[in-house]
Amino acid sequence: MRIVLVSSGGTARHLAEELSRQDDVSILHAGAEGREELDKLDVEVLSGEGNDADALRRAGADKADYVVACSRSDDMNLLACLTARQLGAAKTICFDSKEEYARTFGAHDGAGTAGAPALGIDHMV
Repeated sequence: MRIVLVSSGGTARHLAEELSRQDDVSILHAGAEGREELDKLDVEVLSGEGNDADALRRAGADKADYVVACSRSDDMNLLACLTARQLGAAKTICFDSKEEYARTFGAHDGAGTAGAPALGIDHMV
């Protein structure tokens, strides 16, 4: 499986350690903090922001089975998932810590047309 992680923190490092054992993993990482730790992993690490379509494309989001946005910024995670889906990512997973985002984007109206699924976000974590 091809997985792209959008990162700015330690969550992506932990996910990448586990996922890279069986899957092809790329990490789109914003900033310098934590970069050295990511470079030690058997994954491709690229510099860039999750809301940048060109950076997501370089990371392979357009061909990914999953894009997992797990940066420290809930807003960035939402934008990364929405952009990745527009580029062609098969599935998106968005980490968020704001209760109002979970209520707004994680809501379902029974027909599957409200909230995150309608926007192209498959799972909110």
